[in-house]
Amino acid sequence: MNALETLQHYFHYNEFQSGQAAVIDDLNKSQDVLLTLPTGAGKSICYQVPALMNNGLTLVVTPLLSLMEDQVRHLKAFGIKQVAALNSFNTKKERQHVLKHLSQLKILYVSPELLQQDWILKRLKKLYIRFFVVDEAHCISQWGHEFRPDYMKLASVLHSLRHPTLLLVTATLTEDVKRDIFEHFSERNILEHLHMIDRDNISFIVEKCVSNMEKDRYIVDCLSAYHVPTIIYFSSKKETERVSHHLRTALPDHRVAYYHGDLENNERMLIQQQFLSGELDVICATSAFGMGVNKRDVRLVIHYHLPTQIESFVQEVGRAGRDQLHSVSISLVTEHDRLITERLIEGEMIEEAVLVQLFRLLDQYPEIDMDEFVDRHQLNEVHRRYLQNYLENHDIINDNKTINHHNVTEFFKVEWIETITKRQQFKRKKLLELLLALNGDRCIRRSIYQPFQTKIKDAPFGCCSVCGFTLAQFNPIQLQTSTEKLSWEEKLLKRLRPHSEALDWKGERDD
Repeated sequence: MNALETLQHYFHYNEFQSGQAAVIDDLNKSQDVLLTLPTGAGKSICYQVPALMNNGLTLVVTPLLSLMEDQVRHLKAFGIKQVAALNSFNTKKERQHVLKHLSQLKILYVSPELLQQDWILKRLKKLYIRFFVVDEAHCISQWGHEFRPDYMKLASVLHSLRHPTLLLVTATLTEDVKRDIFEHFSERNILEHLHMIDRDNISFIVEKCVSNMEKDRYIVDCLSAYHVPTIIYFSSKKETERVSHHLRTALPDHRVAYYHGDLENNERMLIQQQFLSGELDVICATSAFGMGVNKRDVRLVIHYHLPTQIESFVQEVGRAGRDQLHSVSISLVTEHDRLITERLIEGEMIEEAVLVQLFRLLDQYPEIDMDEFVDRHQLNEVHRRYLQNYLENHDIINDNKTINHHNVTEFFKVEWIETITKRQQFKRKKLLELLLALNGDRCIRRSIYQPFQTKIKDAPFGCCSVCGFTLAQFNPIQLQTSTEKLSWEEKLLKRLRPHSEALDWKGERDD
């Protein structure tokens, strides 16, 4: 089958969306590709179709556990069984099953952290890897809005797998990030497929508030008028829960839940699936929610708190209107919000005082156990990975996670602290760009999307509040609530069943 026949046979679409066919054609010719498409424009099809057309395994690297689970369920719903995911959701038995049948898979989703483990790399080296897909490729760049140190090691992983065809995918690509990506994969001949990422079906509203109480009232009034699938984004887990409880009381006919990183994996998965299936109307969430969640009829994305930069804002707004119908982004802003966001920026990087303490210890002792140091200073997982990656890159830590003092010169100390200072300055600059885009007197849409493209599409449904759009002009297709009556036990089994079927690509299970 050719590409179009593969699309029609497996996915039951009549034709490709704009940009998909050309990417697939290049990948089938073993041409490396850097792809930008707007959120909801079908980036996954660009590697799923070639994966089904060619021999070998397609390895998809993504930091989004929710995307892995959603894509596995999505593919199995189309009858594509030779697909699996390896991540922290897996039980030991599930992981063993995936590894046992690895050679039978067509697509394997895996986290970048897992690819640093010898046990999985040894298995993958024995296989023919046809395509190597890097989702959220901006994570490679130190200037990307979600920089992840493990992404920096993907070039060496690619080399160890005998150079499969490479596809790099992102919806937010600035010139700085693109330069970093090309430097990271400097040995590859990468062809660019860069498409406009602005979503002309989304209108933008900025509402200035004086307090959180006013934000609460606005949301209640808004959701009373528009009973539609809605995501409300917060930067505080505590506020996520508080507003969720408030909305349940104020809007008893709305089904509301909160979602953040402190919930157990099975709780997050259940809430996500309830929202996807229409059993929940409103999700109050931190940025942990939504990335990779393909719910096509989200009509409102409300920012109770702003993220730290435009790239994150674009990603979160992109949860809305993936079916191309009119949807609205609402940003509720107060004077106090900037302080909250600046504290987030400060918390993203290791504090200078922690590094100073590390240097003092290395002056006193020849070796330090990294895990003990991390525990003593209560560093979170992001800080731990950053610390380990930086030390590994400078040959200051061995395989046993022992930090030694041999290469810790005075120049190294000064350089590391300067690196962190520059990173924080860059983050503050990015925050200022977002604040100016949303609070200025210039078209919000143009201000948001210009960092990524020179031309901006016309907005047929209404542009933004600066250009005269008001919420009263919003006339969405109303949500049809499910009339299906199930016990909570039945709903849980229904939601979790697709996850368990992720093992069942042969139609049978291991006992």
